[in-house]
Amino acid sequence: MGRLSAFMLAVAAAGMAFAGAEGDPLGGMRYLYSDTEDVVAQCDSVVRSHPVLGRAPFERTLLKGESVRLAPGSYLIDEETAPGIVRTRYLGVAGRNWTVLQCTVGAFTGDYMDAVFHSVRVPAVYYVNAEQASKDPTFLGWERDYGDDVMMHLHPNGFGELDPKWRTDKANWSELEEDKIVEMLRGYDAWMRRLGYRAPAGFASYTPDNQLIRAMKRVGWPILHSLVPEQNWSDGRWAINHWGMPNQPFYIASDDFRKQTSRGSDGADVIGISMDTYHPLIPHFLYWGDFVLSPSHFIRSERTLETGYYPERFRNMFEDYLKARTVDGRPFFLIAGFEFGRTLGTRMMMVHNRKGGEIAVELAKKNNVVFATARDVASWYRRFEPSAPETCFALRDYWTGSRQMDKPVNVGVTIACEMRDWKAAFSHLEPLAHYHYDYTVPWSFAARDTTAPHDFAAEDREAVSVERTDGRMRIVCRAPLARPVPVAIWDAEPAGAVFAGEDSREGRVGALRVLRPAKIGDGRRHSVVVLPKGSSGTVEIALSQLSEPDPAEFKGLVTPLWRVQTIGAEHPHVYVTLDSPLLNDTTVTFTCPKPCRIDAPDRPLGKFAAGARVPIKFGPSRNWYRFYGLSAAEVQPDADAVAALEAAAAEYAKAVANGPAVLAKEHALQDAWYASLVPEGEEVVLDVDCFGNKLYGQRSRAEKFDRVVRRVNDTVIARELADGGASFGPGRACWLNPQFLTTEVSGLDTLGLRPGDKIVVRITSWVAEDPWQVRTYQVRVRSGGRVLDATSGENGVLWSVDGTRSKDNVLALELPASDIKDGKMDLVLISHRPTFLEDWYLSGGFMASVDRVVVSVVRTEDAK
Repeated sequence: MGRLSAFMLAVAAAGMAFAGAEGDPLGGMRYLYSDTEDVVAQCDSVVRSHPVLGRAPFERTLLKGESVRLAPGSYLIDEETAPGIVRTRYLGVAGRNWTVLQCTVGAFTGDYMDAVFHSVRVPAVYYVNAEQASKDPTFLGWERDYGDDVMMHLHPNGFGELDPKWRTDKANWSELEEDKIVEMLRGYDAWMRRLGYRAPAGFASYTPDNQLIRAMKRVGWPILHSLVPEQNWSDGRWAINHWGMPNQPFYIASDDFRKQTSRGSDGADVIGISMDTYHPLIPHFLYWGDFVLSPSHFIRSERTLETGYYPERFRNMFEDYLKARTVDGRPFFLIAGFEFGRTLGTRMMMVHNRKGGEIAVELAKKNNVVFATARDVASWYRRFEPSAPETCFALRDYWTGSRQMDKPVNVGVTIACEMRDWKAAFSHLEPLAHYHYDYTVPWSFAARDTTAPHDFAAEDREAVSVERTDGRMRIVCRAPLARPVPVAIWDAEPAGAVFAGEDSREGRVGALRVLRPAKIGDGRRHSVVVLPKGSSGTVEIALSQLSEPDPAEFKGLVTPLWRVQTIGAEHPHVYVTLDSPLLNDTTVTFTCPKPCRIDAPDRPLGKFAAGARVPIKFGPSRNWYRFYGLSAAEVQPDADAVAALEAAAAEYAKAVANGPAVLAKEHALQDAWYASLVPEGEEVVLDVDCFGNKLYGQRSRAEKFDRVVRRVNDTVIARELADGGASFGPGRACWLNPQFLTTEVSGLDTLGLRPGDKIVVRITSWVAEDPWQVRTYQVRVRSGGRVLDATSGENGVLWSVDGTRSKDNVLALELPASDIKDGKMDLVLISHRPTFLEDWYLSGGFMASVDRVVVSVVRTEDAK
């Protein structure tokens, strides 16, 4: 039997299997239950304890319609869906203080992860593209056999793959009318049903807005997936803005899709679900620019991925989240996302994804965890959650040692609160929130906001002052508070606070609400008091000390430049990160006080005996090391190392202080050099120094740092669509992207061009992390939906560059003006290397980058 015939049989079978689910998208058998409700069999069934994840032996036979009450834990249910046909599904029962884990797999970008999850019959949520959904029977089979959620990851410009009549170049839902969106969603619904999938309950999309939410309510879909809390950036032509969104699933408010509301009475709610419960603190504390998956993130992919073939940071984050819980004992909803391994990364990303999934399953064996799909979660919310559960939890910085944007990272322990009406996060040892959202304030919708709206942390600091002495905290409200203000009490709690038991996360002291995050692997205990709206005057609180921070951590025992942090409870290790960026490589020698193992950012260094002297090289892109077998107090530099690091830090500080003058001088030299490349007879209409106004660092929103040297009018512009930039020093700045960099030049139709005129585009790409590396690109120019003849062919134009500023590293493309449609063209650089790198370092990985874009016009004689 051929592949297509087999697929059509599968489609027909699936159509019969899910015929009963044609109405309510959440209809049919549920597989996530509370221990307070009965499990009702929809078929003759056998319920048994999960052989790998189950708590205690259990087995019960149920006839259709019979029910059973189950203790919290993982089960399997064998259902006889038709005479002689039995399917086995995972069944989770959540109890008080349990975690409901949803595993999300970006199947169009990475490993399918089926070997990890399906080997223990755990369901997953799969994001697929049109080809995978329509031509590959795999996902249809997984939906039937394992109960997976299979949903398309779609933006408006992707619907043309379902039907040509919906073809559009609009990437954002804000660009479409509500009626058009309804038509497209209903078409997607019919398309999936024709293939035999269960009636869609929603879909995945990065670019929501208010009319999309209204359209989904009209269609009757309760699930909008793939949101990324705190994200605010552009990727291609997608405008992605999720500032302020909760990290847990939430009912989306009608006045602004980024804010949560309570469950409605009409059952037409749309529940927003994250692609991944990212660390809610990272974008704020670490100043990533505009979020975790920004293009500039990938310049660090060889360092933010794990070394040693084991994802320590994922495990640490996961362990902390499993202790998070909610303030009232309701389940904590955790989403673990797995993507990027084929499209933007390396094979090592796939290795770590798979290991991360294995860790999730392993930790579920000994923690209060059950698995669920998005449908399960939406059904649970409809039954039990009037609003998103409130949480207050502490997290260690599992990105310790990574370099993010302009500085090294060692945030330390942080506290996050996600409450019904507000959301806040606290930097280590700070009493007032680092950021604070107030969901009760009316929000205005703007698809391309470039700042974090509704962050009231600065107002909190103006309105409230906090003093802490031994055993007491004094809080002064300078004026009646416009909103509730949370105050963190590190390593202590109010004396006399009322808690309802050891597992409680909420209590009271006087009129104050007190929140208490669970103890994590560092053994420390903290609390948060909430000042009510309208509070004024002075609040005196007696404190009960709960714990003490390790004096070796965060401050540095020998020098504040050398920061250490212990991570991991069952598998502890110590990170060292420098407190200052470096301009140049600096090598210090570490003497091992006892046997230990050391990891560098790019590879494991190995195991070392007591007394071994190990060279450790720090640098602009190498500023963390990981030590096993040593305590934080034992990982300390000697006098020579301190002197070397202090000299390197002083060099960086001096360079920053002198940077503006050096940058201005460098700009003048570069401008003269680039001007010399343009011969007489060419009219320069645009000259952009990419990210040129940035002295050092990396940002995900590069456009505001671009230096426009010259342009003929405000309409002619050039921008890198994914909007990522990096600067390695004065005059060494560029746009960058992991592998595919697209420079859009627009506004050329304002130049009065005639058919005989020529457009000349010159680009350079000499800036790189490794200036000695030779990089080769495939270059193509597109306009009006086609590749222009000047850059056509199998590989387009092959262009090799090194790290020197020379005419050999300048690419000049001459294009007929008649080929430029609508005044727009895309200049596309593709890193000419294998799509799949095994390892970034060893496989010669390099970023696609552009330093300068100069556009000029050569006019014909009759056009003058």
